[in-house]
Amino acid sequence: LIHTPNAKFQQLTAQNMKAPMVAGIPGYDPNDDVDYIRKNLKKDKFKLFEILFLKSINQRRELEVAFKKKEKKELFTFIKSYLKGSILDLIAFCYMQPLDADCYIIKKALRAGDNVAITDVLCFRSNSELIALNERYVELFKKDLDEDLRAEFTGDHLKYLLAVVKAERVKPEEKINFEEIKQDLADLLRANSLEDTDFTNIITKRSYKELRGTLKGYEKQKGTNILTPLYKQCTPKCYEAMEVTVRNVYYGRQHALAIRLHESFVRRNEMQSIRLYASRNTEDLQQILLYYHATYKHSIIEDIERYIGNPDIRMAFIILTKGNGVPLRPGSCAKVGSPHVSNG
Repeated sequence: LIHTPNAKFQQLTAQNMKAPMVAGIPGYDPNDDVDYIRKNLKKDKFKLFEILFLKSINQRRELEVAFKKKEKKELFTFIKSYLKGSILDLIAFCYMQPLDADCYIIKKALRAGDNVAITDVLCFRSNSELIALNERYVELFKKDLDEDLRAEFTGDHLKYLLAVVKAERVKPEEKINFEEIKQDLADLLRANSLEDTDFTNIITKRSYKELRGTLKGYEKQKGTNILTPLYKQCTPKCYEAMEVTVRNVYYGRQHALAIRLHESFVRRNEMQSIRLYASRNTEDLQQILLYYHATYKHSIIEDIERYIGNPDIRMAFIILTKGNGVPLRPGSCAKVGSPHVSNG
């Protein structure tokens, strides 16, 4: 189910991460785009998408302000008169700050009972991101996030989500506690069930480096990784959330996000693909796309064209990919083993 990236993969990604991040269009004047959108909105959808997506987050904000000043209406309201469907969700996410996008995704997911969306947000965020998310959630909705979680979830899944949003994981820069690794491993090996060890506390509070030592030790002693007992002992919703965290431990968050993005393509879960693609900041998305190329041994463009049926979303994803400076030619990355893709 899980493998550790080999040395060739690590060398490849280390080289790619040195590439400069996209900073937007030099000398950008939003008034030129305002004029084009007003005159040509229905004539050239590809050009419209280039205008909307090939911008830094600050330049997107400049375009919104300039459009409202010149046209006396909101850019998004104007675009809604022409575009319909999920492409509007993609545009909305791209024009939000990532933190606001996370909050609105969670709020909508809680109303709809969308566990996948909640997992995609909460289980892929760092301590600092979760702390900021909790604060922003209260600002936007006048309620604590944990209060809304308690209203919608129960049992082991609720316990796990509440532990995640507390953001108590040991920081990566702090010294590794080898005694805790030994004790956690001993507890896991001795216990009849994960509940006996308070595994939720271990997996949400230890650093990823500490967890990697514990989980590799467990795998070596038991001959199977921790996902096997998790699958047997947890409810399906809790298992999915914990599985994401275990992947973060083995791969790192951005690599795990690349795997999650591929799964959303294969399952043809369009809204999940939109969330994963559009709610990350530019630097994060670029690294995710680089990991995608390195892991699956072909251009992400191939999978976008293969799995994304909606022509507007397909076109927008291709433009977003090009805009993040990722190599597009098939075979441009070294060959490395592909991870297991869960069917559940």
